[in-house]
Amino acid sequence: MPQDPISEIQGAAIGEGNEMTFTCAAGKSMTAIFTRDILALTLPDGRQITLRDSSTPTQVRYLNTHASVELRGVGDDVFLKENGVDTYLACRPD
Repeated sequence: MPQDPISEIQGAAIGEGNEMTFTCAAGKSMTAIFTRDILALTLPDGRQITLRDSSTPTQVRYLNTHASVELRGVGDDVFLKENGVDTYLACRPD
């Protein structure tokens, strides 16, 4: 029996409904789209980074394949670290 084609309505749960904009220290911001265990980040300079969920029961954490980019949650804040340097600090959802 053939399956029904996926409609826009069926895919809506992985689209805009899971998008968040974060405002960070130093006037920075970033946009995140959460889809299952993947996080897609868009930074103001146009870079798009895909991270995989590596969270534990006590910490929110997403990493890229080489662990050179890390998004982690501490309290109410989110931080982005690139190549060992914190590049986006004290980010909070808008």
